[in-house]
Amino acid sequence: LKEALVDKTKAENLLLKYYTNSDYTIIRPGGLKDAPATGKAILTADTKAAGAIHRADVASLCVDALYSKKCSQKVLSAVDPSLADPPTSFEAFAL
Repeated sequence: LKEALVDKTKAENLLLKYYTNSDYTIIRPGGLKDAPATGKAILTADTKAAGAIHRADVASLCVDALYSKKCSQKVLSAVDPSLADPPTSFEAFAL
């Protein structure tokens, strides 16, 4: 997993450095879980946000981000605050 995270970081850094005129959105999901969507997951601009999220919720958030001009050239974290113990509060990114 460590190598994959290093490669992911390198790829993100290249995108941010060289593709400044491109339309991209980087979505960093928290720990992925296999379960039905909760519908409570959020995107947040807090790139330090950590927590779990269901794969179905990540998929839904990615589709929502595709249709939001506000997500262009953003790095966002995808987490489900309701899965944290105790529940955690993050500021949701307004799509």
